[in-house]
Amino acid sequence: MSNEVNAGTISILETLNLLDGSFSSFAMGVAEGKYAFWLGSGISRERFPMLPDLIEKVLEYLRSHADPANDECPHSIALAEALNLATLSDDERDQIDLAHPVSSWPVLPSIKGRLTNQYEQLLNIEVGDCAPDVLIWEGIDVANTYANPEVEPDAEHLGLAILIKEGVVSEIASANWDGLVEKAVETLSADASPLSVCVKSSDLQQAQNRPKLLKFHGCAVRAAEDEAVYRSYLVGRASQIANWANSDNVKALAGHLEVTICERPTLMLGLSVQDFNIQNLFGAAQAKLGWNWPGERPSYVFSEQQVTPGQGSLLQIVYRDDYAGANRAEIKNGSRIQAFAKPLLLALILYVLSEKITRLAKTLPALADPPMAVWITNGVVALRNAIAACDSDDRFEFTNELIRSASRMRRLLSVGTYDPVDVSYEPLTDRSAAEIVRNADTQSNGLPEVGCAIALLGHGLANNFWTIGPANEPEATAAMAIIGEGEDRARLFIAATVGAEQRLYSDGRLRQGENAILIRAQPSYDTMQRSPSRAPGRTGKLRTREVTIPELFSAETSPEQLMEKFRSEAAI
Repeated sequence: MSNEVNAGTISILETLNLLDGSFSSFAMGVAEGKYAFWLGSGISRERFPMLPDLIEKVLEYLRSHADPANDECPHSIALAEALNLATLSDDERDQIDLAHPVSSWPVLPSIKGRLTNQYEQLLNIEVGDCAPDVLIWEGIDVANTYANPEVEPDAEHLGLAILIKEGVVSEIASANWDGLVEKAVETLSADASPLSVCVKSSDLQQAQNRPKLLKFHGCAVRAAEDEAVYRSYLVGRASQIANWANSDNVKALAGHLEVTICERPTLMLGLSVQDFNIQNLFGAAQAKLGWNWPGERPSYVFSEQQVTPGQGSLLQIVYRDDYAGANRAEIKNGSRIQAFAKPLLLALILYVLSEKITRLAKTLPALADPPMAVWITNGVVALRNAIAACDSDDRFEFTNELIRSASRMRRLLSVGTYDPVDVSYEPLTDRSAAEIVRNADTQSNGLPEVGCAIALLGHGLANNFWTIGPANEPEATAAMAIIGEGEDRARLFIAATVGAEQRLYSDGRLRQGENAILIRAQPSYDTMQRSPSRAPGRTGKLRTREVTIPELFSAETSPEQLMEKFRSEAAI
């Protein structure tokens, strides 16, 4: 029996195991902002019709507009050409009744299956004197389908938006017509979206140093808003795909994509690569500056169970003579990570956050000792994996809860307050993991010390010293979490700055004298000024225990002694 994982059922924790194992160099490359992301329709499969359904839609458009009594009817002629493209047998043709909707045809599954790999030829069929793109504009009804404002981003789009906000994804090439990635970034951005959307070459001039979404097959949202300008950029017909790179309006865009392929390794999500213009683009880039195999990390990674024929063709194009003999199987296995976009993106988010936290903590001189650095990594990963273990079948809800929890924690850490109405995402840092050491802010923002606290909490979880759960309290006074075991549980707070600690007390979220633990990244101000509303006298409960990370890590000690000291000061 095969032990191979299944890309469709893999858990987030199992995906993290892949990222920690055979795909560790890939995961580290994503965390360091090295990869360009390429998107296909697979990331929107739960929001929009997939290719077989679009084929049915086009066929029904032709059938419903056909005039059986007119031998010269352009829609009838086009429908006949479409059915010829499906190479139907006489028996199959006898099962088609043009008087009834396409959905009722017994042979419809076979027709859709055969036309899926010829969709560009189907859309290229001419319909009398109609516009050349009539089967896209009217048959698929692009504007009303893919620019529908009622359709909300799914977990994949939100996951991409998080990675953009975290500063690890700055180049995204998309073959999709919909606007859900842009919508997700806008939703998670309190201010103006940091994303620059490029549909035509001139859009690159407005991108400047912002992350770019390069929609090389056009944008339905913009076409719906400005048909005169953007309708012609919607690519789907065979003639368009064949001549795409030579089009004056997108030559610079194609050139930019070539440079991106040369400069950055590639991750493909939901993209089968069956379009010749994509394969040709990678071939042109390879001719100028290719990636060698084997390299420091996988140069081309596909989020797939198995490498598709189109992806196999791409690997053959880019690796050329290396893609032969025994190398072929090794290249394919090293290029496919067996997790589809939902679990992969969520796992990458958790990986990126944990890698950033670890690197932040390791900027502290006290952690220069290699054993302590390993101890920090293991503790952060333990807490990361505990979060991943909360995975459920509802990845959309998991993603939204991750957004809420991470943003809430980040704001409470740094400013001591949080607005539950604010749905934007607060990144841990807006720079990649590779830029953390060079960032002067890490010397004063308290996040390195917070990283030490997270490692402590993770080791406690791994050693069953305590459990950590959500604080089920009114939002105005809720702690960051509840920590402890059984009845010995306390409200937990972490303050990255003195200002955040002051705000926790002044707002009444944290009250001196209650059963709570405050882990602080910086030495505090006078405790007598904290809470004028605290209850007088003895309460019969454990008073607030305050643990200061710089003091905890000041003496040379082993990880075991450090944990024991923390447990003693926190009384857990």
